[in-house]
Amino acid sequence: MFKKKKTIIYTIIGLILLGAIIFILCSHFILNKEIEKFKGFTFKEITKLNFGDVNLDDFVEEVACEEKCVFDNTELEYEITNIKDLGSQEITVIIEYRDKTYEHTYEIDVVDEIAPIITLKEKEISFLKNSDSAIDEKSYILEVSDNYDELTIDDVEIESNINLKKVGDYLISYTLTDAHNNVGTTTLTAHVIEDEDKENNDDKKEANKEVSSDQETSPKQEASKKPNKETSNNPTNDKNTTQSTSFKTAINSVSLSPLKTRHTELDNQVASIISSVTNSGMSNYEKLQAIYNYVKNKLSYEMMVLIYNELWDMQEEYSYYDFDAMEVMRAIYSLETGKGVCDNYAALFMILARRIGFDAYVVGGSVNKVGGGTTGHAWAMIKAGGTYYIFDPQIEDSKGTSYTYFGKTDKELPIYHYNLSSNISNFKYFKENPNQPHEFEAYFKTSGAIVEEDTLSSQGTYISYSSNKYELGETVNITFSTSRTQNYKLEILKNNEVISSESYDGSSKTITLTFDEVGSISYDVKIEVGDYDIEYGIHGTVEETR
Repeated sequence: MFKKKKTIIYTIIGLILLGAIIFILCSHFILNKEIEKFKGFTFKEITKLNFGDVNLDDFVEEVACEEKCVFDNTELEYEITNIKDLGSQEITVIIEYRDKTYEHTYEIDVVDEIAPIITLKEKEISFLKNSDSAIDEKSYILEVSDNYDELTIDDVEIESNINLKKVGDYLISYTLTDAHNNVGTTTLTAHVIEDEDKENNDDKKEANKEVSSDQETSPKQEASKKPNKETSNNPTNDKNTTQSTSFKTAINSVSLSPLKTRHTELDNQVASIISSVTNSGMSNYEKLQAIYNYVKNKLSYEMMVLIYNELWDMQEEYSYYDFDAMEVMRAIYSLETGKGVCDNYAALFMILARRIGFDAYVVGGSVNKVGGGTTGHAWAMIKAGGTYYIFDPQIEDSKGTSYTYFGKTDKELPIYHYNLSSNISNFKYFKENPNQPHEFEAYFKTSGAIVEEDTLSSQGTYISYSSNKYELGETVNITFSTSRTQNYKLEILKNNEVISSESYDGSSKTITLTFDEVGSISYDVKIEVGDYDIEYGIHGTVEETR
C-alpha cells in the first residue's frame, strides 16, 4: 500500500515537472516568435527640417511622442545628433529596442521657415473716453521668441488706430519679421469706454478671478476624471453665470461664414453630421452644444498615428498646407474609426464648427496635471466678440452632459498654456498651397474641327498643329479639368494678343475658339497655376469655304 502511494506521489511530481518544462519551452518559443515578428522601424524620407527642437516621431513612422516616445506600449531609448546650424548636414537617429540598435543617417537641409512669436501681457485693454492716458503700445509685449534668430521687443513693428475721443473697439497690430522673412503677427484689442462701462468691466474681472483648482486635470483618459463639484454637469451655476451670459451673447451674435475643407468625402460627411444634429431653429449656442456632444459621443480615446504616405497623397490631390492637411487627416481617421487622441477630437470639432460658420482653430500647448506639472495637449478655440473661447471635448468625453470645458475663457480655465498667435498663424483656412512641390496636370478634350484628348503637364508639355487647314467659321471646343482643385487662370491668345483672361475655382471649363479670319491663325491657351505655366496651341491656315 505504501509503495503504491509513493508511486502515485512520484508520478504527480513528475507530471508537474514535465508540465513546467513544456511551459518554459513553449513560452520561450512564443516569445522568440513574437520577437522575430518585428522587422525594424520605418524611417521617414526626410530631406528638409526646420531648425529647432525635433523629436523621434519626426523621423520614425511607428513612433508617437508626447511626454515620452512610445512604441508598442514601450518607452524608447533613442538619440538624435544635434542640429548644428542651418544648411545641409548629416543627422543620425539611433534607437535602442529589444536589445537591438536601429540606426539611420540622413542628409538633411536644415532651414528656418518658422515664424517668430510675439507674446502679449494682455489680450484686451481699456481706456476711458477723452482720457489723457499716454498709450505705450510696446509696453504690452511680454516677450518675443524665434526658433533661430535672436530677436528683441525693439524689433517689433506696431500699428495702432486708437482714438480716445470716440467710444469703440480698436486693434493694435504687432508684427515681427526674422532674418529669413518669416513673419509673426498678433493683435491686442483696445476698448475706449465711458466711465460706467469701465465699472461694469471691473466687476466682471473680479467675478472671473474665482476659478476652482478642481478644474486642473490631465487630458489623458487614464488620468483622474474627478468632476469639479461646483461646475460639473451645471453650465449655469452661480460661479459661471457671468461667463455663460457673455459667452452666449457673443456666440449668438456671430455672423456665420461656413467654410468647407475642399476634401469632397469629408465635406459630405460633415454636412450629413451637421444636418443630423442641428436644425435651422437652433441658436448658434445650441448648434455648438450639438456638435460638441457629437464629438464626445462619437470618439473614444485611443492612440492614432498619422500615416505620412497617406497624408502626402492627400496633399498632392488637394494641395493643402501642412497644418491644414494634418487636421483634415485626423478628422477623417476619427470618423472612420471612432477613435483618437486630443488632436483628433480637436480637429473634428474645429472642422464641424468651421462648416457651421464659426471662426474656429485647433490649438496646441499644455495643460496642468492633477498630480502636478503639465502635459502636452490639443484643444479647440473659437473667436466671438473679440474673445477666444476654449472647447475641449476630449478632456470632457467621460463627463456626460458636462460643459466645464465648453466656451470658457483663460481666466476661467487657467490650466491651459499656449501661444495663440503661433497656433493661429499655422492655420491657412484650407486654402490651396501653390508651392506644393507636386506636378500639376490639366486634362483636355477637343471637339469640332479638331478631335484630340491629352494631358498637359506642369513639366512644360506644348502641343502644336502647325500644318492644319481650317474652313472659315469652323470652331474648336476645348474642355479642361485639372488634377488638383487649385484655382487657376485661363488666358487665350490670338496671334500673340490676349483676347481673354479669367480665373476659375478649380472646376472644369469649356472654351470655344472660332476660325473667323482667312489666312494664318494662331490660338494659344495658357493655364497659370502659382508658379506653373502650361500651354496648348493651335496653329494653321484658314481658307474661305468654296
